[in-house]
Amino acid sequence: MAKLSFVGEFGKVHSVFRRVVNIQGNDGELYSLAAGCLDNAPNTIRVVMQGREFLELVEPQSIVNCDGLKLQFGNLQVNMTDVLKWQCLLPEFPNCCNISVLQDNLAVLREVLLQYGKTGGLKDYLDIGPADRIKDVFARTLKERSEKLTAALSSQDFAQAKLIGCSLLGLGGGHTPSGDDFCAGLIGVFNMPGGPFSEEYRKLGILLAFEAEKLTTRISQALIKQASTGRLRELLLKLLSKMAAGSKEAVVYSAKKVLSIGSMSGTDLAVGIMTGLGLGIEILTNGKGGVLWQKRL
Repeated sequence: MAKLSFVGEFGKVHSVFRRVVNIQGNDGELYSLAAGCLDNAPNTIRVVMQGREFLELVEPQSIVNCDGLKLQFGNLQVNMTDVLKWQCLLPEFPNCCNISVLQDNLAVLREVLLQYGKTGGLKDYLDIGPADRIKDVFARTLKERSEKLTAALSSQDFAQAKLIGCSLLGLGGGHTPSGDDFCAGLIGVFNMPGGPFSEEYRKLGILLAFEAEKLTTRISQALIKQASTGRLRELLLKLLSKMAAGSKEAVVYSAKKVLSIGSMSGTDLAVGIMTGLGLGIEILTNGKGGVLWQKRL
């Protein structure tokens, strides 16, 4: 988040959690204050809480004012003089010569998800059995729709992929339903520099971000919008970096950190990332890719 030159009413508090406050800005964007122990992310300011929780200090719907130097709301003041813009640098997608490391690390990530992933969301996507044997209705539906989305993307049927992707938006419970987290992880991968994904894959992400405005929660809308342009939170960037060129141990460590996000969100995001990376390998090995995306020089 950039330094603010704005003076006046900045917005109002959208939602308050123990370690995060979300602010609905008057510009339509969603901004977050996060405890310093959390990772960095787009539109986020990390603050030192000194043993306090936001729930003690901030009320939902509170007006947030700015004098150019600090944000003021409830019993909280946030100094903005040293706030720097969040820099998101996605790692490059491995080329054909280096794809074996990614293939090996995908197997590692799958095992971590099977062993440590949270149930009730997309973890059941990893089950090779039929979806109808899953008792939880959300988990069963998530598995069915995510498998159909993956199949549509594999065959490059983008019209079908849009329909199924929209059916995932808002599917599940919580402030970021499982279907949203899965889609965010998936479309974030499509923006990796040097990746084999054609422009149609990234257009799908932008379309899902547009449709999310009507189909899911405000927090999920912001998540998917950021992911559609390749802006992911720090823990996800680290996982992608380790997947592309890290050791088995590094992948395990980074994946466990991602799994700690939210209740099921980390698991669902990681499954989306795993699916996107798997699609990329399939495109490379089958020679179905488009122009390499944003290859760094």
